[in-house]
Amino acid sequence: MKKRILKSLGIFFFLASVIWFIGCMATPIAMARPIIWSLITMSLGLFVSYCSPAPKKADTTTTTTGSTAVCGDGICDASESTASCPGDCPATVDPNAERAWVQDAYLKATNAGAYDNFGGSVSISGDFIAVSATGEANSNTAIQNTDNTNPVADDALAGSSGAVYVFKRNTSTGDWSQDAYLKASNAQAVDWLGSSISISGNIIAVGAIGEDNSNTAIQNTDNANPVADDALANMSGAVYVFKRNTTTGDWSQDAYLKASNAQASDFFGNTVSISGNIIAVGARGEDNSNTAIQNTDNALPAADDALASTSGAVYVFKRNTSTGDWSQDAYLKASNAEAGDCFGMSVSISGDIIAVGAANEANSNTAIQNTDNANPVADNALAAFSGAVYVF
Repeated sequence: MKKRILKSLGIFFFLASVIWFIGCMATPIAMARPIIWSLITMSLGLFVSYCSPAPKKADTTTTTTGSTAVCGDGICDASESTASCPGDCPATVDPNAERAWVQDAYLKATNAGAYDNFGGSVSISGDFIAVSATGEANSNTAIQNTDNTNPVADDALAGSSGAVYVFKRNTSTGDWSQDAYLKASNAQAVDWLGSSISISGNIIAVGAIGEDNSNTAIQNTDNANPVADDALANMSGAVYVFKRNTTTGDWSQDAYLKASNAQASDFFGNTVSISGNIIAVGARGEDNSNTAIQNTDNALPAADDALASTSGAVYVFKRNTSTGDWSQDAYLKASNAEAGDCFGMSVSISGDIIAVGAANEANSNTAIQNTDNANPVADNALAAFSGAVYVF
C-alpha cells in the first residue's frame, strides 16, 4: 500500500509539471489557466482512484436452485453453514428450542412374575431409580445387592409381600443396571411393601400399608436384626428406611418406622416423601378427631380418640445426624379435620415445608387462608369430595 501511494504521488507531480510547462510555453497564462486546472483535477481523480483499495471479491456458492449465496452479505442462506460462513451463520443455541425425548432404557425385575405390579410406584434421585412391586411374592427377607450379576431367587410363598428394586446408571456408558433388591426384614403376605416410595441421595423410604404389627416402637435396625411382628393390627402400616453405604455401594435396612398411635386400618405409609434428613408419612385412615399439631420429638405417643374415621394424619420423622437414628418429630392434623377427609392421601416435603393433600375434604369455601396456625379453617361441608391441601 505504501509503495502504491509513493508511485502515485510521483506520477501526479510529473504530469502536473508537464502540463504546467506546456501551458506556459504554448498558451498565454490567462487562457491556459482553465485547461491546466482541468488537467490537474483529472490527475487528482486518477490518483485517488489508483490509491483506493480494490473491493474484496465475495466468495460465492451456487445453491441447488441455481441462486447465488454470497458469503459476507449478512444473510445465512440455505447453502451456507457456521463452518463455511461463520459471519453470516453464527453458532447460536436457542434456549427455547424443543429437544426431542427418546427412550433411554427399559427396566424389568430380575425375578419378574405375574401379578408383581412392578412399577406401581417409582422415585428417582441422581443416577438411581427405585421401583416398587407391591405384588411380588418372595418370602425371602434378605436384601440382595445384585449389581446385575445374578437373578433374584423367588420362592413365591408370600403373595403380595412386595419388593423394591434399585437401578443405577453407569455415568461412563449411560447404561442402567439393577443395583439392589430390597425386602422388609419382617416381610409377610399382603404387606404390600412399595405402596409408596421416595428416594433422596443415599436414602430410600418405602411404605407398606398392609403391614400389621401393633408395636409402635421405631427400630433403628441398621440391618442387624429382623423386626418383630405380632400381626395384631391389620393394615396399620409401616415405613422401611434403606440406606446406601457410599464406600461399598451396598444397601441395607436402616430403620423401621411406625406411627406412635398405630391402629388397624390406618394405612400408615400410603404415601411418603423425603427431603434430606426428614421423612413425611401419610396415614389416610387415621381416625383421631383431635386437630392439634403435636411436636412430639418422640417423647409421647399421639393421643387418638378414634372418633373421626379416616380423617387422616401425617407423621414427620427426623434423622439424628450424629447417631443416624430416626425418631418421630411431629404429628400433623388438619385444623378442620372431619371423618372421611383422608388427610394424608398425598404428601410432599421440600426443606422446611410440607404440603398435604386431603382429597375428600368437603368445604365449599374457595378462599385461601393463610392461617399461620392462628385459627382453624372454617368448613361448611357443602362440597363433598372437593378436596383441599394444607401447608405446614
